Amino acid sequence: MMKKKRSNGFLDFSLMFFILGVLACTSAQARVPAQAAAPAASVNVAGEWEITQENRLAGPLKWKIVFVQDSSKLKVTNIRPRGEDVVCEGKVDEDKIEWVMTRPTRQGGEIKYIYTGRIKDKNTLEGFCQLGNTERADWRAKRIAK
Repeated sequence: MMKKKRSNGFLDFSLMFFILGVLACTSAQARVPAQAAAPAASVNVAGEWEITQENRLAGPLKWKIVFVQDSSKLKVTNIRPRGEDVVCEGKVDEDKIEWVMTRPTRQGGEIKYIYTGRIKDKNTLEGFCQLGNTERADWRAKRIAK
């Protein structure tokens, strides 16, 4: 005759908590919504713009800027008055726009210009540019009509 094994209370208790934990995890995963794809930008800023940036020493500076937009990503080409085009990257998030331009300094280093702004309407952008660590300049851009 086989002798019946006595149950170890601790093991039974541990197994019960393990099963409850698995059930809790699987039910929590079922309630978590799937990650949505990156949202498309709500405004299309692609095209040519004239940007005016305040300069405390030289007065307002103007140049042309071209945005190529792929969803929320931007390729930004700054067409400067002296002919040196500067290409950089940026992004659009709902009514916010941002791009970073890196330029060489006279001392052989680099300085970052961080442009942050809002899309006022389909033909107007405005914001400020952080020039390195010290200066800030306001800017405004108007879409160039074709």
